[in-house]
Amino acid sequence: MARATFVKAARKDYPDHGIKKGESYYWWAFMSGGCGGAKRYSKEKPKPSQLTQSEFWGEVYGIQEDAETEPDFDDIESQIEDLKSRLEDVRDTTQEKYDNLPDSLQNGSSGELLQGRVDALDEAISSLESVDVSIDLGDVKEDSDEAVDLKSARVAEVWGEVQSALSGISCE
Repeated sequence: MARATFVKAARKDYPDHGIKKGESYYWWAFMSGGCGGAKRYSKEKPKPSQLTQSEFWGEVYGIQEDAETEPDFDDIESQIEDLKSRLEDVRDTTQEKYDNLPDSLQNGSSGELLQGRVDALDEAISSLESVDVSIDLGDVKEDSDEAVDLKSARVAEVWGEVQSALSGISCE
């Protein structure tokens, strides 16, 4: 993963990147042929998905970044389904890459890496499938302030489980 460098004040304008002299920014570059490649610039701190060239980690980090913001109670089930679907797509792509490897490589480090990624994604998907979003409001009226507070607390609890499942994806 590339490392981003923070610059407190630009010494010149970078009009292609919307950075003016005196403004703070970040820059990073990926190694290319033994030396640094083209610099990338951003006014905002780059996200992990921007700092990797790995297709796999770019997708996984992107999914994790999208799960940083809690959804509304009414949207939580569809958000979880969307995250799960995206993880399944990454898993299927990774499994396809494993299946397309020659047998000699499937038993080597490349195959082990891909299989580890598939297993980690399967585990995360399984964790998301087991998340229970239901809430029992009891005698509380659906549109009352108390119901809103209970739903908000439930969203925080459920979304914590979702983020835990997603952060558990590790396989180097």
